[in-house]
Amino acid sequence: MDEDDFATGLVVDKVQWMGYTKVILKADNERALQKLVVAALKRLRLEVQEIEQATKEQPQTYHSQSNGGTEVGIKNLRKDYRTSGCASSRGWSARSR
Repeated sequence: MDEDDFATGLVVDKVQWMGYTKVILKADNERALQKLVVAALKRLRLEVQEIEQATKEQPQTYHSQSNGGTEVGIKNLRKDYRTSGCASSRGWSARSR
């Protein structure tokens, strides 16, 4: 974890911005990510009054496909971000899908 809790702050800010009242955080079994999830859940429960439920979903141990959907979603977001970033840097209007 970083000393300013930057990463947990990002999670809390985005959940609050999206307006969700029920949240399930999921990460792979890497210790650093699991620690981040626990810290983010604590901050969500303390700082976001609208949260009704904040839980953690534990992935299966040694199961390579347990985060497959999440990985595909991240890949698509990165692709869309890069596409819009390239388009805006060249003066083109970015098309949304």
